[in-house]
Amino acid sequence: MRRALILAAGGALLGLAVAGAVIAIPLVPAFAAMQWGCSL
Repeated sequence: MRRALILAAGGALLGLAVAGAVIAIPLVPAFAAMQWGCSL
């Protein structure tokens, strides 16, 4: 029972990490371009 709970928590954390990476990867160049554009 305890092991299943740990696995479920680990799976949820992994899913969150993957979702975060998928969201962050396209945003990073856009944010960098915005910062660069503002500094000109």
